[in-house]
Amino acid sequence: MSELENLKARQQELLDKIHALEEQYEGIENEHNVQKLQELNKVQAQLMGNQNNLKQQLQSVQEKLKTINGEIDKLSSTATDRILEAIKNQRWYFFKNKAMSQQTVDK
Repeated sequence: MSELENLKARQQELLDKIHALEEQYEGIENEHNVQKLQELNKVQAQLMGNQNNLKQQLQSVQEKLKTINGEIDKLSSTATDRILEAIKNQRWYFFKNKAMSQQTVDK
Protein backbone atom coordinates (compact mmCIF):
# COMPACT_ATOMS: atom_id res chain seq x y z
CA MET A 1 0.00 0.00 0.00
CA SER A 2 1.14 3.44 -0.71
CA GLU A 3 1.32 6.12 1.90
CA LEU A 4 -1.74 7.83 0.40
CA GLU A 5 -3.81 4.66 0.70
CA ASN A 6 -2.68 4.24 4.31
CA LEU A 7 -3.72 7.79 5.09
CA LYS A 8 -7.12 7.29 3.42
CA ALA A 9 -7.69 4.06 5.36
CA ARG A 10 -6.72 5.79 8.61
CA GLN A 11 -9.01 8.71 7.73
CA GLN A 12 -11.92 6.31 7.17
CA GLU A 13 -11.23 4.60 10.54
CA LEU A 14 -11.30 7.96 12.29
CA LEU A 15 -14.52 8.97 10.51
CA ASP A 16 -16.14 5.70 11.57
CA LYS A 17 -15.10 6.31 15.19
CA ILE A 18 -16.44 9.87 15.03
CA HIS A 19 -19.72 8.60 13.60
CA ALA A 20 -20.01 6.00 16.38
CA LEU A 21 -19.38 8.69 19.01
CA GLU A 22 -22.00 10.94 17.42
CA GLU A 23 -24.55 8.14 17.57
CA GLN A 24 -23.65 7.42 21.17
CA TYR A 25 -24.07 11.01 22.30
CA GLU A 26 -27.17 11.78 20.26
CA GLY A 27 -29.14 9.46 22.53
CA ILE A 28 -32.68 8.67 21.45
CA GLU A 29 -32.54 11.36 18.80
CA ASN A 30 -30.55 8.93 16.67
CA GLU A 31 -32.64 6.37 14.77
CA HIS A 32 -30.07 3.62 15.28
CA ASN A 33 -30.09 4.23 19.04
CA VAL A 34 -33.89 4.17 19.15
CA GLN A 35 -33.91 0.82 17.40
CA LYS A 36 -31.22 -0.56 19.71
CA LEU A 37 -33.10 0.78 22.75
CA GLN A 38 -36.28 -0.98 21.64
CA GLU A 39 -34.38 -4.25 21.23
CA LEU A 40 -32.78 -3.87 24.66
CA ASN A 41 -36.16 -3.11 26.26
CA LYS A 42 -37.61 -6.23 24.67
CA VAL A 43 -34.76 -8.39 25.97
CA GLN A 44 -35.07 -6.75 29.39
CA ALA A 45 -38.79 -7.56 29.55
CA GLN A 46 -38.14 -11.18 28.61
CA LEU A 47 -35.43 -11.51 31.26
CA MET A 48 -37.66 -9.97 33.91
CA GLY A 49 -40.38 -12.46 33.01
CA ASN A 50 -37.87 -15.30 33.28
CA GLN A 51 -36.71 -13.95 36.62
CA ASN A 52 -40.28 -13.91 37.97
CA ASN A 53 -40.85 -17.48 36.76
CA LEU A 54 -37.65 -18.62 38.42
CA LYS A 55 -38.64 -16.90 41.67
CA GLN A 56 -41.96 -18.76 41.64
CA GLN A 57 -40.23 -22.05 40.94
CA LEU A 58 -37.75 -21.38 43.76
CA GLN A 59 -40.58 -20.61 46.17
CA SER A 60 -42.34 -23.84 45.20
CA VAL A 61 -39.16 -25.87 45.66
CA GLN A 62 -38.52 -24.26 49.06
CA GLU A 63 -42.04 -25.14 50.22
CA LYS A 64 -41.60 -28.75 49.07
CA LEU A 65 -38.26 -28.96 50.86
CA LYS A 66 -39.82 -27.62 54.04
CA THR A 67 -42.55 -30.25 53.86
CA ILE A 68 -40.05 -33.03 53.17
CA ASN A 69 -37.80 -31.89 56.04
CA GLY A 70 -40.79 -31.93 58.38
CA GLU A 71 -41.69 -35.44 57.31
CA ILE A 72 -38.08 -36.57 57.74
CA ASP A 73 -38.03 -35.10 61.26
CA LYS A 74 -41.27 -36.89 62.13
CA LEU A 75 -40.07 -40.22 60.80
CA SER A 76 -36.61 -40.00 62.32
CA SER A 77 -37.72 -39.04 65.82
CA THR A 78 -38.30 -41.75 68.40
CA ALA A 79 -41.25 -42.10 70.73
CA THR A 80 -39.07 -40.79 73.56
CA ASP A 81 -38.24 -37.69 71.53
CA ARG A 82 -41.94 -37.08 70.91
CA ILE A 83 -42.79 -37.43 74.58
CA LEU A 84 -39.97 -35.08 75.57
CA GLU A 85 -41.12 -32.56 72.98
CA ALA A 86 -44.70 -32.76 74.25
CA ILE A 87 -43.51 -32.24 77.83
CA LYS A 88 -41.39 -29.31 76.75
CA ASN A 89 -44.40 -27.68 75.10
CA GLN A 90 -46.63 -27.99 78.16
CA ARG A 91 -47.43 -25.04 80.38
CA TRP A 92 -45.32 -25.95 83.41
CA TYR A 93 -45.64 -22.49 84.91
CA PHE A 94 -49.31 -23.29 85.64
CA PHE A 95 -48.35 -26.25 87.82
CA LYS A 96 -45.54 -24.32 89.46
CA ASN A 97 -47.81 -21.38 90.31
CA LYS A 98 -50.50 -23.73 91.60
CA ALA A 99 -47.98 -25.52 93.84
CA MET A 100 -46.64 -22.21 95.18
CA SER A 101 -50.11 -20.87 95.90
CA GLN A 102 -50.94 -24.15 97.66
CA GLN A 103 -47.82 -23.76 99.85
CA THR A 104 -48.86 -20.25 100.89
CA VAL A 105 -52.34 -21.48 101.73
CA ASP A 106 -50.87 -24.29 103.86
CA LYS A 107 -48.77 -21.86 105.90
